[in-house]
Amino acid sequence: MSLLLLSPDAAAAPPATPIGPSGTVLPLPMERLRQILTWQTNIVKSRSGLEQRIALFDMPGESYEGEILLTSDVELQQLRAHLRKRPNAVYLLPLRPEGLLIGAAFAGPTFAVDTTYSDWMTTTGRRVMVEAPDGSYYTGVVQSLTPATPGPTVMALDTSPPTTYPAGSRVYPLFAVNLLDNQPVGRYPVNAGRWPFSARALSDGPVPMGQGATLPTSTDGRYILNRNPLNNTLTQEREVAGLSLLEFGGTHAISWAMPESDMHRVFSYSYRTQAERQFWKKFLYEIRGAQKRFYLPTWRTDIANFVAWDGSNLLQFTVTSSFDYLGDWSTRTKLWLFYAGNPTPQEVDVAQAYSVGPSTVEIETVQDALGLPTGAMFLETVRLSAEEVPFEHEGPLTVVTLSFLVIRET
Repeated sequence: MSLLLLSPDAAAAPPATPIGPSGTVLPLPMERLRQILTWQTNIVKSRSGLEQRIALFDMPGESYEGEILLTSDVELQQLRAHLRKRPNAVYLLPLRPEGLLIGAAFAGPTFAVDTTYSDWMTTTGRRVMVEAPDGSYYTGVVQSLTPATPGPTVMALDTSPPTTYPAGSRVYPLFAVNLLDNQPVGRYPVNAGRWPFSARALSDGPVPMGQGATLPTSTDGRYILNRNPLNNTLTQEREVAGLSLLEFGGTHAISWAMPESDMHRVFSYSYRTQAERQFWKKFLYEIRGAQKRFYLPTWRTDIANFVAWDGSNLLQFTVTSSFDYLGDWSTRTKLWLFYAGNPTPQEVDVAQAYSVGPSTVEIETVQDALGLPTGAMFLETVRLSAEEVPFEHEGPLTVVTLSFLVIRET
């Protein structure tokens, strides 16, 4: 398969105005793709740790890192020629994780797809690539979208396939990108190679993020990130105190910016469905990267040894050696309570904590008719601590890794 393909504008100008610039399509199979959403927020932080944040832009920037297998010397030569003579050219990247399945064979410019969980199929003019199961493809511009209720959306392009395309074909959005500088190309001794490319998307203007998704539960005006993280990875925690070393020729002085270090946690999450992909996009759009605070479960058993209900709304538990909290744990005001036979945790407010013995603590919460909980975890107030959110796509599986800053409420 040749690396260099015709531009989607090779056909006659379509009635629908194409979105974004034209360019050379990069259709070769990608062994992996890393999609990075980047927000920009501004922060004003006092020495006490209090802060205010604003989002500088409504939409995130988007960049890509991937690896393309080059299977012939011709492809290597074509790629070198492009990188050498047209380093600032526009390329069109098919975003395969956003592809839609075509359920029936077609030979004309129209076919039906389910756009329930698609952000890019909200307007005409989008450049797309249609790929058959055998890897053959053609490109076009969306001319019309006709939703059916109930049923899939009928999509009409300005071009038709060169032959009948079977059921199981897919349509992918083409995103205009510029390649970043210093593109590496590796070559094997057998006239094949690999191109680990990196590119930055050109903006198509404001587009919805998370079409068809439902946001998580919110409480007190903050969302609860209720997705389970991967349990086969080590949970990373970091203490950040703003330390700096000043060198003085063989010795040094140390200074720090905060009276107490900040706690950072890192969780990885995975998904395989379009609905879950849209959830993450919608959630990240709502919190605007690192701008807004939300609640994050600790995803560990913070309290297990419940003793008894005392009175109408006091719950006693025994403090053990694993009772490990950031600072004064009583400033954490929300708990998830778990019960035997009930997979859904119950969120409760913790109004006050009392010490009633050397190793027994009583928390003031809401009386529950389910009896004693089997365990509990705190909901920490957090925000994202990194402006970049990476999505690692490999086949049907995607892993998104988030870094959180734990916020002190008091």
